Amino acid sequence: MGPRIPCIPLTLVDADFSKRQLESMAREWYMHPNGQLPAYEWSFSDVNPPVHAWAAWRTYKIDAKQRGQADYSFLESIFHKLLLNFTWWANKKDDEGKNVFQGGFLDLDNISVFDRSAPLPTGGHIDQSDGTACMGFYCLVMLKIALELANKNPVYQNSASKFFEHFLPIARAMTGDYRGGLSLWSEEDGFFYDALHLPGGSFKVECPTESGHEMTLGEVATELSLRLVRLFLRNGDDERPIYGGQRLFQDDSHWRDLILFNEYFHGDNGAGLGAAHQTGWTGLVAKLIQQSGKSTNHF
Repeated sequence: MGPRIPCIPLTLVDADFSKRQLESMAREWYMHPNGQLPAYEWSFSDVNPPVHAWAAWRTYKIDAKQRGQADYSFLESIFHKLLLNFTWWANKKDDEGKNVFQGGFLDLDNISVFDRSAPLPTGGHIDQSDGTACMGFYCLVMLKIALELANKNPVYQNSASKFFEHFLPIARAMTGDYRGGLSLWSEEDGFFYDALHLPGGSFKVECPTESGHEMTLGEVATELSLRLVRLFLRNGDDERPIYGGQRLFQDDSHWRDLILFNEYFHGDNGAGLGAAHQTGWTGLVAKLIQQSGKSTNHF
């Protein structure tokens, strides 16, 4: 996710800094002339999920709520740069112009059976259900931004129509038999799958969860939020699960209230296990904790 996601929790404490970070990534010295945004420090040319628009939208909304005044100038400025990035995605990562997207270190990057940033050794390509879903989401966020800007300037109504009309064929491509009777959606399993296209034929890359329990997207999001928040809050023993047996962070008055983030956690006790250099997305827990304080749910 690169530097996009950390801007959301940072907005809670310094909205101007977050907006500057988002704008910097889209400036001419970072964005490629073709519209591509850099991915991460070890491979600028790789592909990250297209979440810059969502980060900008959420930063705009959180900032407006805190200040009581919307920063339309920021939103309008970033929207124009996002148009370039969206066009790059639509042209570069849609191999056959079918509104199904490929290529990169995208949302479910760590559970793929292939390195999706590298060419397949046998030739062909992979249609990514998560990448395609990201582009559908990109369309919807750009639609929201365009509608917001249209409140001030009606010229953005046309942009809103453009993204609505673009979303529809992406949604259809994910669920329809878009190529030779092959769909990313499995009606039998109730899941989306990647599709592997090789010179000798095409088939789905199926990795069922075998969980035996179906949950709605809202239920999954709620459960993950509850689990993540609990790692950072003190339990009945006045300890934070993320620090496990590290007594310095549990007991020392100079350290016990310092919140650190990790990329992954112990499956049984929730202790943070490392990769603290690449954990901006985990910082989203700050927003979840803030919301929990306003909710009737008991975390």
